[in-house]
Amino acid sequence: MLRRTILEGVSQYRLLQENRRLTELVERQNAELSEWNSGLKSRVMDQTTTIRRQNEELKGRNQQISEAFRHTIVAFSRLIALHSSRLQEHTGNVTDLSVGVATDMALSTDQIETVRTAALLHDIGVIGIATEILEKRVSAMTREEMDIFLQHTVRGQTALDEVKELRDAGILIRHHHERYNGQGFPDGLAGSKIPLGSRIIAFADWIDREFEDQRGEAAVGRVLEKATKEFGHQLDPELFSLLEPRIRALYTPARSQQTEAAEKELRPNQLLAGMLVTRNCYSGAGLLILAKGTLLDADKIATVARQYSIAPTANGIHVNWKPTDIGSRCNSGPAAPPEMVLQPKQLVEGMCITRNLYSGTGLLLLTEGTLLDAGKIAAVTRYYEIDPPSGGICVIEKGGVCPI
Repeated sequence: MLRRTILEGVSQYRLLQENRRLTELVERQNAELSEWNSGLKSRVMDQTTTIRRQNEELKGRNQQISEAFRHTIVAFSRLIALHSSRLQEHTGNVTDLSVGVATDMALSTDQIETVRTAALLHDIGVIGIATEILEKRVSAMTREEMDIFLQHTVRGQTALDEVKELRDAGILIRHHHERYNGQGFPDGLAGSKIPLGSRIIAFADWIDREFEDQRGEAAVGRVLEKATKEFGHQLDPELFSLLEPRIRALYTPARSQQTEAAEKELRPNQLLAGMLVTRNCYSGAGLLILAKGTLLDADKIATVARQYSIAPTANGIHVNWKPTDIGSRCNSGPAAPPEMVLQPKQLVEGMCITRNLYSGTGLLLLTEGTLLDAGKIAAVTRYYEIDPPSGGICVIEKGGVCPI
């Protein structure tokens, strides 16, 4: 009896000891698990922060790559503009109209960017085509010249096809000379079978070319009336209501007069009495036709035209309007902000360009109406180091009404 009691006591003691050991073990393991969980949470938080930072850095790099890509497209478009004096402002005007319409139609961001790219590069296929062909209107081309010119849309698509990201734009470029009635080139597509972006660019391209040889409010009315006669033939009538207000805004006299005050490179048939020659003009044989500072009249314009027919040159005549006219336009009315001519280091964000800015070799750098920001000021500074313009940058103060 005593022995059994002792054995049971020993057994109970051992159970208590084991229970105490197990309890301590559980508590120790719980503490370790709690510490591990706390460390895990901290590590997860650290990893999350790292991933978030890396994502932000990746997003920033992607944005930089995207911006660099867009700037490269703009650089290509400027090379195209250098190929012919007829293309100096044409590309920018077509792009402004096309992107505006695409935006008004609520196309997706990707679609708008594709239209922008295609509009900027729509004439890339003309590179390699003789300048004397490009300086002619299509109606004045010979059959052989027309055959060469008609290749430029396909050449344009071919030039871009190597770059996967540009293939959609290449398709729009291929078809921007199709006609709504199916009688265009290169594939004779008609109506809705022509890509929408191509129809938009085709309309904008047609409009801007109609303004090559005419100016003023009356010209805007004539071009719009002529456009209505092309509905269903060359142009998509559904686009007119979206384009009309943008056409009036882009080509009205309020804009064109200030734009004309900037230096422009024109062909003889575009000259008007009262324009001022801003650079010496030479014939193809090197003969000085007009000296810088010459004020054009009907006789001088006729002389230029004759010289260009005798000894053609690929270069145009650099002109602007008479300085007295410029001054009266820039400073008329008490509400008009004073125009200033500044150097790059004097520019301030928010200032507005009042006259087209060209490089020393005639490349259009910034258009009248451009609102300056830090990026554009930095770009202008680089332009002045690479290819200095002959004068300063014409601007109005920050807060002034920017001409559009």
